[in-house]
Amino acid sequence: MWDKDSKVENWSDVDPTWPKEKVKLFGAGTDSGTFDFFTEVINGKSGQSRTSYQPTEDDNVTVNGVAKDKFALGYFGLAYYEENKEKLGIVSVAKKEGDKFVSPNEATVMDKTYSPLSRPLYIYVKKSSLKRPEVQDFMTFFLRRNDLISQAKYIKMDALMQADEQEKLAKAIKEAGQ
Repeated sequence: MWDKDSKVENWSDVDPTWPKEKVKLFGAGTDSGTFDFFTEVINGKSGQSRTSYQPTEDDNVTVNGVAKDKFALGYFGLAYYEENKEKLGIVSVAKKEGDKFVSPNEATVMDKTYSPLSRPLYIYVKKSSLKRPEVQDFMTFFLRRNDLISQAKYIKMDALMQADEQEKLAKAIKEAGQ
């Protein structure tokens, strides 16, 4: 459906028993990491997304477009769904035909059963920037305050991952100081 060569225009093109209603698609704009990730996972490679959809960098456009049309479909991060779940439905996925369908939530993202449509988010820091105390302080704060990630409706790191990332940061700070 999302492939650039897709012939799907109506839901009946997906399954002949479904309504002959136009599929209205919404998703991330091409400058988005979400777009890149989704395209590669769903279509198998970058640059393979159809252009006949409503691209946007504003998730509100997707939320409102999908909420207003029962034949619309869109994608964005789980955090944004959680904030708007009273007006949206969610799509469960199966890794392959015959597998159990899994809905996204904190547990299925953490245990990687909501795969392949979950991904980690990263903050990248140039090593030379770690010589600056304010950068060190920010990164230390970020990795210590896992509770703020939850407040922002993202899925926080488990304790093992958090400790591992803190160790990596400490090592990088030490190396930057040399």
